[in-house]
Amino acid sequence: MEKLNVAGVVLAGGLSRRFGEDKAMYHGQDGKLWAEKMISKLKPFCKTIFLSVNQNQFAFFQQFFQNDPTIHVIVDLESMTAFGPLAGLYSVIQQASSFSSFLIVPIDTPHLKQSELKCLLRHPNHFAKTTSQNHYLIAHLPSYHEALTETLSQDKNRVRDLLKRLGTKPLLFTQEAAFKNYNNKPEI
Repeated sequence: MEKLNVAGVVLAGGLSRRFGEDKAMYHGQDGKLWAEKMISKLKPFCKTIFLSVNQNQFAFFQQFFQNDPTIHVIVDLESMTAFGPLAGLYSVIQQASSFSSFLIVPIDTPHLKQSELKCLLRHPNHFAKTTSQNHYLIAHLPSYHEALTETLSQDKNRVRDLLKRLGTKPLLFTQEAAFKNYNNKPEI
């Protein structure tokens, strides 16, 4: 598949309190870090991938991915840390305004498959939905700088507020397990 002007975004800057250790640095059964695993899922579709991390993760991942020019480690802006995933999206868009769209995934969905991402890529301005829930952080969004700035200026700090402003629609997937996000290690 030809790589379009789509940037990949892996949101990895959360604190992972319930998980008990940093999810981005967690080694899955295949021995890979979850950050590595999620980036590899985006690589076939995106020329550039942004890994959004918190201040404590930055030095580690900067060094870990230093030999791959397609991966850009972006630390969440300190002034934005209270905004959760929106902080990551905001920090990325400050450095990625030239991209026409963004394929976004959270760090804690290790069973997400490339086939689901490929499907989402064919549907701009959609987020993933399964029969049991909306997966707002698995999305293919247009450039969102202006919409995010407006959302934050109205003291709205939920991803769904941004998606509503963008007019983002749900895309139904039937495979529930692929979209499971893990907040506790015993669930894996």
